[in-house]
Amino acid sequence: MEQQSLTGRDIRMGILYAALVFLIIKFISHVANILLILGVSALLATVLSPIVDFLCKYKVPRQATTGLLVVALLGSLICGWYYVTPPAIQQISELAKRGPQYYQVARQWMQRVGLERYLPENLGHTNLGTLLKPVLTGASRATMSAVGAVGSAFLVFVITVYLLANPRPVIQGIIAFIHPPARNKVTNAGKRIVAQVKAWAAGILIGMFFIFLVTWIALSIIGLEQAFLFAVIAGLFEAVPVIGPIVSAIPPAVVALFSGEPITALWVLLAFAIIQQFEGNVLIPLVMSKQLSLHPVAIILAVLIMGGVFGIVGIFVAAPTAAVAGVLIDEFYLKGRNSTND
Repeated sequence: MEQQSLTGRDIRMGILYAALVFLIIKFISHVANILLILGVSALLATVLSPIVDFLCKYKVPRQATTGLLVVALLGSLICGWYYVTPPAIQQISELAKRGPQYYQVARQWMQRVGLERYLPENLGHTNLGTLLKPVLTGASRATMSAVGAVGSAFLVFVITVYLLANPRPVIQGIIAFIHPPARNKVTNAGKRIVAQVKAWAAGILIGMFFIFLVTWIALSIIGLEQAFLFAVIAGLFEAVPVIGPIVSAIPPAVVALFSGEPITALWVLLAFAIIQQFEGNVLIPLVMSKQLSLHPVAIILAVLIMGGVFGIVGIFVAAPTAAVAGVLIDEFYLKGRNSTND
């Protein structure tokens, strides 16, 4: 078999292809924040729209319903912040005060395995400053990121309100932009995406509250003084599939271990394992009715990709993003290929 030689045209096409890929990557990196704002806004509007639609059935104007819903949500957030933040901050302060004690226990553990030379003898102000140097040097960038986060959150709020109050022009504009033969596929994909997102939202909200409450009770029974703080962390990380429950179990287990009671750490890990098994095998399947069926590998890849591109917010919206991608691939690629093979 003769091998074809590389022609000048092939080289030019290769260069153009590489340039196109580079430009696409640069474009995505520059508009990543815009895409994230629009995506989160669409996600929130999809989750909240059933409430607005339900109230509209009783002849309540959509704009008024949206206003009432926004006021109710803001009130809930303020109440949650008022009741959750003070005890959490207090337990963080108590944890920080016991930091030197935990540090000495950690040194003793490392001495047993011959690694104590990697830690200073005392956790003084100088050593603490050295350990926190990477954080301190990036303080200005963190401040700017915080300011940008507030602005992005405001934009998400405004766009979500507009989408809830009058979604028809946006939907009609998207449909008009699509080529007519493909509109049926887009409509079917849209209906499936809405069902998937609603299933995810119901499962996550109920799962987060369940994990927070049961973890608080379990850690309090075990005797962990920071039970409320670790329960809040566990509830928040419930929104990160697969990885979140594992990460949320590490801090309480480490604190229990360094408190001088290794058996307590085992009880903490056992409690987390039992809670996650019940939540994953009983509660979530009942709530979500298996509508959001994603392979764990697909979820992990989505978490890594979304986290790398969009940061912490991308991690928390990785699951619905993976679900949306799965629907689009199924509607526009797999179904067409199957029909061609048939």
